[in-house]
Amino acid sequence: MNAFQELKTKLLNSPILAIFDPKRETQLHCDASSSGFGSVLLQKQDDDKFHPIAYFSKTTSSSESHLHSYELETLSVIYALKRFHHYVHGLHIIIVTDCNSLVETLKNRNCSAKIARWALFLENYDYSIQYRPGSTMSHADALSRVSMAGAVSELDIDYQLQIAQTSDPEIIKIKEELENGLSEGFAIHDGVVYREPSAGKLLLLVPKRMINNVIRNVHEKIGHLGVDKCCTKISRHFWFPAMRNRVDNFIRNCLKCIVYSAPARKNMRNLHSISKNPVPFDTLHIDHLGPLPSLKSKKKYLLVVIDAFTKFTKLYPTSSTSSREVCNALNQYFAYYSRPRRLISDQATCFTSKEFTSFLNNRNIIHVLNAVASPQANGQVERVNRVIKPILSKISDPLDHSDWYSKLQIVEYALNNSVHSSTQQLPSVLLFGIEQRGTAIDEITEYLDGKQENSIGLTECRNIASQNIIKSQMVNAKQFSKTHRPAEKFEEGDLVAIRYTDHSVNTNKKLLPKYKGPYIVYKKLLNDRYVIRDVNGFKQTQIPYDNILESDKLRLWSSSEVEPVPYNSQPEFGE
Repeated sequence: MNAFQELKTKLLNSPILAIFDPKRETQLHCDASSSGFGSVLLQKQDDDKFHPIAYFSKTTSSSESHLHSYELETLSVIYALKRFHHYVHGLHIIIVTDCNSLVETLKNRNCSAKIARWALFLENYDYSIQYRPGSTMSHADALSRVSMAGAVSELDIDYQLQIAQTSDPEIIKIKEELENGLSEGFAIHDGVVYREPSAGKLLLLVPKRMINNVIRNVHEKIGHLGVDKCCTKISRHFWFPAMRNRVDNFIRNCLKCIVYSAPARKNMRNLHSISKNPVPFDTLHIDHLGPLPSLKSKKKYLLVVIDAFTKFTKLYPTSSTSSREVCNALNQYFAYYSRPRRLISDQATCFTSKEFTSFLNNRNIIHVLNAVASPQANGQVERVNRVIKPILSKISDPLDHSDWYSKLQIVEYALNNSVHSSTQQLPSVLLFGIEQRGTAIDEITEYLDGKQENSIGLTECRNIASQNIIKSQMVNAKQFSKTHRPAEKFEEGDLVAIRYTDHSVNTNKKLLPKYKGPYIVYKKLLNDRYVIRDVNGFKQTQIPYDNILESDKLRLWSSSEVEPVPYNSQPEFGE
C-alpha cells in the first residue's frame, strides 16, 4: 500500500470530526516536508482525549521546496494559523511540532528578515509551542506528504471506497441484501455499493464517517454557497440519507458562513406592546435628540420626556448628553409634575452610568433598558423625534436654524394639543382635563371653545383613551404579523454570534464580516432580549463585552447534530 493509500485509510478510519468549542483546550499539530505542509486542529473532548476539528494540507511551491527544514516548519505554522484564523484568534492554543529548533529560531534576535516577519505575524496569536518526537506526529506528517503519492489509479480509488464502506455496518447489510437479491434502489459495481435512483444513474453510497468530509469538500469547492446549491452539487455524484438536513446543519456550523453570510431570514421578530396603566406618570420614555446647531447657544441636544399614557411631551435643551444634565432635567420634571413608577430608555452611557442608576434607585424608579441598536423598543420617543425635527426646521431661522432652542414652547404646544392617533385624545386634555391655550392669541377659537359643553368627565375621557390604545395595539399586532416571522429563541449557555457593524470612515465595508463571535448567552430576559457576554477565556476585545441584545441581532454559533437516519429508508435529497 503506497503513502496515499495509507493516508486515506487513516483518515477514513479516524474519529468523526468534532464541533469546535472555544471553551475547550485546543492544540494545533503542524508538520512540513519538502513536498508539502500539513496540520490538524484538535480539541480535548469529554472522553479526555483530543479529537480532530479540521485538517489542512498544502503543497510547497518550487521556491518553498528548497527552504531549510526549520524554515519549512515555521512556514507550516504560519499557513496553519492563516487557515484556522477564525478558530484560534483570541484563544490560547498549543502549537505542537516535531522541530525542536523552531522555538529557538523564533527567539533568535539575529534571525533573517524572513523569519523576523513570520515572528511578527505570530505576535497576533496567543500560543505556546510544544515539541514532540516525529513518531507521535504521523497524522500531520502524512498530510504534509500527500503530494509525493502522485496520481491515483481508478483501482486504488475503488479499493479505498470498498475499505470505507466495509467500516459501515448498514452498508454491509445493504451489500448482503443485494447479493441475495433482496434490496432495491441500490447496485454493486466493482465491489462498491451505489444508490441507483434511475436506470443508468449511479450515486456513491457515502459511509457515515465520510459524510461530513464530502459536504465540507463540496461546500468549500463551490465557495461556501447555500444549502440548495450544495445539495444539488453533492447529489450529482453522492447519496446519503437526510442529505438536506445534514448539509443545512453543516453550513449552520461553518464558521465562515456564520461570520460572513447575511441571515437567510429577515424580519424575525416578535411585537411586544407595552401595557399602559391608564393614569398619568406611571411610565416615562426618555431619549436625546441631536446634535443640533449651536451658533447662538451652547445648547446642542434635546432631552425628550414623554408620558406613556397621556403622550404628554416635555423638551429640555442641554449642552451635552451627560448624566448630570439628564438628572437635573428630570429633577425639574418631577418637581413640576410627578415622579414615575417606571422609566424606559436606551443604553446610552448617560442612562447606564452609576450616577444615573443611583439617581433612579434613590427615588425608587424602575429602569428598563432597551436592547442595543433597537430603537423600535422605545418607539414612543422615536416617533416624536421624527416629528420634532421637521417642526424645528420649519419654524426656526431658515439660514442656520441656530435659534431652535427658543422655539421649543411652540413645539411642545403643537405636540400636546394635537389629537394623538392611538388615544384619539389631546395629551393636554388627558393630563389636565382642558386644552391648553398656548402663547398665540386666537380669539375666535377661544370663543368657540366657550360654546362647547364638556359632557365627558376626565375619568371617562381616560377610560376611552385606554380602550383606544388597546385597539391600536391589536391593529398594530395584526399588521406586524403579516410582514414578520417569530423571533428565534436562545437558551442560557448557548454560543452565539452577534451582528457586526463597522462605523469607521473611509473604509470599504463590502467584504467585512456580518457577524462576530463567539459570545455566550449569559441571561435570558423578557421580550426576546438576552444578556450577552464574552466566553470565559475567549475575550475578543480589550474591554469585556456585556450588553443586552434582542434575538434578531444574534445567530447560533453551533447547532445540534442531525438525527441518524437508516440508509434503507429511501429519502430523496429534497425531502
